[in-house]
Amino acid sequence: MGLIASLGALIPMSIFFPETLLQPRGLVLLAGMALTVLGIVLCSRAGARKTPVSAASKVDAKAFASGLLIAIFAGILSCLPNVGMAFGTNVIRAARLSGVSDTFSGNVVWALFYTIGFAVNFAYCVFLMLRRKTTSLFFNKETKRNLFLAVLMGIMWIGSFYLYGMSTAKLGQWGVIVGWPLFITLSIVIGNLWGIWRGEWKQASPKAKKMLYHGIAVLIAAVIVVGISNSL
Repeated sequence: MGLIASLGALIPMSIFFPETLLQPRGLVLLAGMALTVLGIVLCSRAGARKTPVSAASKVDAKAFASGLLIAIFAGILSCLPNVGMAFGTNVIRAARLSGVSDTFSGNVVWALFYTIGFAVNFAYCVFLMLRRKTTSLFFNKETKRNLFLAVLMGIMWIGSFYLYGMSTAKLGQWGVIVGWPLFITLSIVIGNLWGIWRGEWKQASPKAKKMLYHGIAVLIAAVIVVGISNSL
């Protein structure tokens, strides 16, 4: 997640505003992103300590290495939605010329970006289900409930991106630069607070809880520092 927040902001900044990297505004932003990475590391360490890994659940070194490699690539590639937003200026401009307001024009990018993403993911999932003959598992007494929850989750997930697209229009030229780390960081903070409220940390050790609280505090500080960078 730290890679997502950092790369998603650094790529458009280094291309569109390279001169700001060593200016006060850019340095403050970099400091905020460093705090974001630190906060995520603390939260991740806390999560690892929350549920100790038993000997039976340990994986071999080869499986761990391949899993770690996939996770790293996933983290790097997951910043691409914001890169797509940053480089989608022609699409956004065309939407504005068609009468779409400045506030909503940025969301046109998501229609293209996630439609293509859906097609690839849907085709691959169907392929796996047909090959493994697991389609029947979707139909049971919990089907209606699961479908409702899946649709609700999808609406909330894409809704967050639509709100993000609207916010970038309000943040000025640096909208996609400061908006992305704010979006990612706050999502982690809210997710952890939700987990605390739902009782996920009741059985965790005091050290794990303390580390989690420190991580959340650092992430909140990161949000403040990144926000300050946009006002300089």
